[in-house]
Amino acid sequence: MLVDRRVLWIPEIHARQWATVLRRTAQVLRGMRKHRVDAVYSTGAALALAGLPLSRLAGVRPVYIDSLARPSAPSLTGRVLSHLPWVPVYTQYPQNAKGRWRYEHSLLDRFEATQGQSMQDPRRVFVTLGTTKPWQFRRLVDRMHEIIPANVKVRYQTGVTEVSDLDIDYTSMMSDEEFQAEIAAADVVVTHSGVGTFISCLSAGKVPVMIPRRASFDEHVDDHQDQIASVASSRGLALRREAHEVTFEDLRTVRSLSVRQRCQT
Repeated sequence: MLVDRRVLWIPEIHARQWATVLRRTAQVLRGMRKHRVDAVYSTGAALALAGLPLSRLAGVRPVYIDSLARPSAPSLTGRVLSHLPWVPVYTQYPQNAKGRWRYEHSLLDRFEATQGQSMQDPRRVFVTLGTTKPWQFRRLVDRMHEIIPANVKVRYQTGVTEVSDLDIDYTSMMSDEEFQAEIAAADVVVTHSGVGTFISCLSAGKVPVMIPRRASFDEHVDDHQDQIASVASSRGLALRREAHEVTFEDLRTVRSLSVRQRCQT
């Protein structure tokens, strides 16, 4: 995605690593000055706290847009930045437009699901677990391995989830090109409830089965994935299921659906 772009790579900042945020801030500011950046945008995570609060020291205008993954309330990053009057803060949910928070539109407004072909068994399934460290999602792999018939081709993108004991076709990490190609080729995509993968599915015209990671199983830092899965399901843009309850019939259901993009004005 970044071929022929000027890129400054910042080492990953894991959730709630405040000391690392402070160490990365100087590196981000130097990069902004070097590349003569005039505006910086972020949708969250700890990197936003390294890039936005002091960006004006480098002559850079900050803008924060809270992630789709936070429908019930702003993220922790968003709450911190909302206390800084020089950082405009936007939400993608009208119910969160309070105080300094402004709402204009949501990324999901451009998509709508439509009934496509009659229900058929999928012939090719892509299962993606995400890549965020250190959380695994073995529960989803085990369930897919249990319910999908042997005659269906299944490809897994597993991230840090350990699956070497299973006889499955998997890749830990994929390039963006390979990842998008797998989504396009699949009859059905089953995914953890990550916003990036969700939007990629919609852009490819696919209604995914979304399975939220759960903090109680040590699969993520909290249960925000359930929130985005619920929003997606309420709009008819995904089928939300828990890892233990998804069925092969669910895969047949989403195969009969498709997504189109509305014209934006």
